[in-house]
Amino acid sequence: MFAFAALLALAALPQDPTHLAATATNAFAVDLYQQLAEKPDGNLFLSPWSIATVLTMATEGARGETAAEMRRVLHLPEGPLADVHASIASLREQLATAAGTATAETRKRIADLRIQLAARTAEYEAAHAKDPTGDTGDAAAAVDAIADELRALLAATSCYELQSAQSLWFDHSVQPVPAFTKALEHFYVAGMQRVDFCGASEAARLRVNAWVADRTAQKIPELIQPGRLSAGTRFLIVNATHFRGEWVSPFVEGETSPSEFTKANGTKVAIQLMHDANLNKARFAAFTSTGEFFATPRFQSMRPRKVTPIAPAAGGFQIAALPYRGDRLEFVVLLPDAPDGLTRLEQLVKTERLPQWLARLERRAIDFALPRFELQCRFQLKESLQALGMRRAFQVTGGQCAQFDGIAIAETLRAESVTHMACIEVNEKGTEAVAATTIGGTAIGLAPEPVKPVFRADRPFLFLIRDHKSGVVLFLGRVVDPEMEK
Repeated sequence: MFAFAALLALAALPQDPTHLAATATNAFAVDLYQQLAEKPDGNLFLSPWSIATVLTMATEGARGETAAEMRRVLHLPEGPLADVHASIASLREQLATAAGTATAETRKRIADLRIQLAARTAEYEAAHAKDPTGDTGDAAAAVDAIADELRALLAATSCYELQSAQSLWFDHSVQPVPAFTKALEHFYVAGMQRVDFCGASEAARLRVNAWVADRTAQKIPELIQPGRLSAGTRFLIVNATHFRGEWVSPFVEGETSPSEFTKANGTKVAIQLMHDANLNKARFAAFTSTGEFFATPRFQSMRPRKVTPIAPAAGGFQIAALPYRGDRLEFVVLLPDAPDGLTRLEQLVKTERLPQWLARLERRAIDFALPRFELQCRFQLKESLQALGMRRAFQVTGGQCAQFDGIAIAETLRAESVTHMACIEVNEKGTEAVAATTIGGTAIGLAPEPVKPVFRADRPFLFLIRDHKSGVVLFLGRVVDPEMEK
């Protein structure tokens, strides 16, 4: 979601079957962010993975110049589109496998154990506070037993939760092209559903929204707003993505405290700042104002004439990556040195250096602080996609009509709208993020003294959630005011 031309080359090996999906998604993310980030004072959060998935599915049914434009905007390589579909399917399968395959019964048991653990721990703490010298052995044993079972289940099942679901929706009057529905069923497990857009568009809207809500933990209850569908709607392609990850090293809630976040214009807003003075599971690096690597010393000499800088000069920035359980997905924060440095950092990132920057991250103890925050963003992407060059897909008049002959038989279709919504919550335990996208068609992130870098995100910053193995960016955004969405 931010202007990351560097994402074009994010670590995906050419022989890796996920390479096509990762590089194309990341390159598209760069371009789309540049379109959406024009308003400098607003928070931004979206899922390039969700948007690119839906648009690539739609490209399967596009023909002629419509398909060519969509391929260019999505950075899809030349050759069979099936190769891209297969790469997306491979990446989705890898991430799902890494997340684990806990049964519904196991997930319910985990949820129940978490509730029991919280209750038993509260009982133990209350009893101990009331009588510190009393016998609390039974209560402590109960807590330990629940914790042991929960730990074992978590170790044996999911490291994180990542679900991505697709669906196709056709009006009863439309006859889909069999090859189109077959391809999307094969590569995206996208089931086809029939609705009455023509005679009951509101009922169809509610049904699609319910499907999305069920797959985003009810956090996106209304992807399609009233009036967005009409009697002319012929098809929808929908994606819903839900991520929940716990930090490898959770923040201690008692260390979270009131603080201030300084916005780019110098004004301050009150925030709750999570803090770990000795976070040793993160990876860290610092860079100069020109994007060159700054070698943060591991030790600082205490001799007056031996003092060396421990941070870059003005205009520099820091990057920290916090791993989620499973050590595959991570939350990356790019933090400028000053509250008004976000725009400069965004411009610097355009220089295709992000892969090199991320490669310089190394694990070390840091004094880390990050605000608790929640963001929610909704976008109508038609104009942004047109600005990127995807024009003909929406064309309805003249000699340049949309060409979606591969979607439906005996129908002249065009893309009417592309709607996207994304939400994220970051707290002491971890992160939960959801996103949904739909394209609708109508008929036409003195002894030497050890140096511990201080990473205090109390000013605007960029962030992303990425798979550090394939390099694909699942979610990305910026925070300019953590309290804006509340």
